[in-house]
Formats: sequence, C-alpha cells, structure tokens
Amino acid sequence: MISIPRSPRYEPLSPTNSWGEEMDGALTKGMICLCLPEFPAWAVARSLSTKSPVAVVQGGKVVSASHHALQSGVRIGMAAGRVADVSARTSVHLRDATCEQAMWDYTLERLHTLTPFLETGERGVAYLRDGHRDDLEALAIDLKACVGIAPTRRVARLAAARAAPGYVLSLPKKRVAGFFKHTSVDVFAVLGLDNDIPERLQLFGYPTLDRAATLSERHLKAQFGAAVGKKLSAYLNPPRERPIGLYRPSKAAVTTYILEWDEDMQYEKKFDAVTARLVEEAHEKLKGWCCRRLVARLYDGKSEQVVSRILPKASDKLPYLLRQVRALIRPELEGMGSLSSLSIELRSFSVGDTRQGSLWRSRPALEDVARKVEPRFPGACMRAVHVPYALLPEDEYRHEPFVVLDEDER
Repeated sequence: MISIPRSPRYEPLSPTNSWGEEMDGALTKGMICLCLPEFPAWAVARSLSTKSPVAVVQGGKVVSASHHALQSGVRIGMAAGRVADVSARTSVHLRDATCEQAMWDYTLERLHTLTPFLETGERGVAYLRDGHRDDLEALAIDLKACVGIAPTRRVARLAAARAAPGYVLSLPKKRVAGFFKHTSVDVFAVLGLDNDIPERLQLFGYPTLDRAATLSERHLKAQFGAAVGKKLSAYLNPPRERPIGLYRPSKAAVTTYILEWDEDMQYEKKFDAVTARLVEEAHEKLKGWCCRRLVARLYDGKSEQVVSRILPKASDKLPYLLRQVRALIRPELEGMGSLSSLSIELRSFSVGDTRQGSLWRSRPALEDVARKVEPRFPGACMRAVHVPYALLPEDEYRHEPFVVLDEDER
C-alpha cells in the first residue's frame, strides 16, 4: 500500500542552500531536478514493497538493477540466467511498462503536492520550481531520489547525477563554475550516454566539465555525431531556457459519494452497496481502458485519509476492481469513527495486455498427416516455435508437440 500526502502546499523554497548560505534570487527561482536512478528496478521494488535486491530483465538481459543488486555483482547487460549465480538474494522480474507508468504517475502526484510548476520528459526525471525545501528534502528521503537545484535544467540534471540518493545538492549561480571545475566527465555515463564518451573526452585532454565546455557544438558533433554532440553541448553550455509551466495531471476516473446526515457507513451492507456503486460508475468512465492504480479518499469531516495501491496487473474487469477497492478501503474504515465522504479514483490507464493472434490457419495437409501419425507414434509430430530475444543462435527456435485439432476447432 502506498500513502499520498493529504493536501498540497505550494510555498517557495527556503532562502538557504545546503551549505547554510543565503541564496540569491536566481537560485530561489531556479530549476529543481528530481531523478530516480535505475527507475525500472525502483518501480518494481516500490510496487511490491520489497527491500530485497531487484533486477529487471528484458530480452533475456538485465536492463536495470537496484543499488544493492549492483553491489552484489549484478551488471547491466548481464544474461538473466546468470543473476541467480552472482547474487542469490536478488529477485528477477520481467520489465513491466504499465507498472512503471503507474509508479511514475504516483511520483508526479507526490511532486504536484509541492508545486504546481512541474514538467517531465523521460520516466524517472522531473523538473519543478518554487517548492518548499523541507518538503522536497523529505520527499527525496522517502523516494530515495537524487535532487539537484541549479539555475538551468541541464545544470540541475548534472547536480542530481552527482547527488546521493535521498539528498539535495544545491548549486547557486556563483558556484556553478566551481562545480564544473571539480566534476569529472564520467558523470555523462550516469546520464545514460555511452561509457566510451567520457573515456574519449579524457583521452583528448578534457577530464572535467569546465575543460570540456571549451569545445564548441561543432567540435562535439564532428567527434560524437550530430545527436550526441548536440546533447553534450546542451549540458556543457546550457542555452537559454523557457520557464516551467503548470502541470496537467493525467486522466483519471473519479467518483465521489457524500453522506447524508442520517447515513451510517459503518453498516456493512450500506458500505458495500456504496462502494459497489462508486466502482461501477468509475468503471463506466474507463471506456475500454485498463486501470493499474487505485486511489481512495476518505473524509471524516476534519481530515482526509488517502490510500493508494498498485494492482498486480492492469485490468478493466469490474469484479476484480471491486475486490481490490474493498480490500483497500476496509482497513482504513475500521480505524475511523465517522465518514463524511468517500471518493474512488481509477488511475494509470493502459490498453491492457496484447496477444499476437494467428493470421492464417494451419495447412489442412499438415493436419491430415499429424492425425494419421499421432495414434501410432504419440508425441512424434513436433513444430518449430520462434523464441524472441534469444541470446544464442541455437536457442532461437524450440520444438513443441504439434497439437491435432478436432474438426470443429479448425
């Protein structure tokens, strides 16, 4: 179960930085970058509420791993079968795009309680401004996020890459030059660029950011290509940026029930009837979409209790959603003396699981041959099945028994 702050508080940053010095106006209204390192592994661990090492695999290879898994010897790009040999405590999970989207929506909601000025590009990295510093530090500790504050987005991203998980690194405008002087170009590897880029910069005699900033965009494009060179130039010589706009929350199916003065929600049948009605109304608003995250808001007249849950799988089945909502609300209702309103939210929409169907039926000749051979030699008829993302050529195909269909199944 995941908790969400009850009410947003929009206040400016406190006028001191991490060194206890007064910050100038540029830093007070500067950019804040929040980064979640190894986001796919972080999303799986948070959704399962586990503290054990986690490795996420895709295509038979490790694409993300938690900090403890990396310390245990797990490496990005390692074959999935080797993870258990390297670290027995590390659990292996297939990459789940809907789970990542649900956890990212949850994170953005947490950030939106700090400030209305929020934007996001890739999952795991968000930019915001004018948030309360104490709340920002508390959120960084809770999410184990790396936070950087700087005059521009790119410098704030570099500061977040240097910050430790759970800490905020503030860079006033007057300290940016010193940060560039003492920061190695190895930080580019943390930003997702190829590992050979920092190595080549060091071999060329540009070991730090300030030295590499003397290269023009033309030089960087000539050496690393147009796309990578433009990206490096944006970090080393940040251009003028537009301000961060207001955040637009993602779509949600929301229904609310307000109790009358003589209604008692502690009565179990009454509570079940109201819950079923709210879930049915929210389910109608899905309009074919699948839901991966549930949010319930319970208000007793004085305070609001908000609870959330990431579902094991995205679903649009009404009975399944109703069971999950009841399991989410019942423990909270038992601890409340009264209830004034109940709100159900279905969030993190997706199209659901897809499955490849067959475009053509099997050839009748194969069916006839298999029907004659199978009674005399059971299991002798085999068919080759393609295995996607196989690591070795000999594993690209596997053989399975040829299933003989009846006449009415053809």
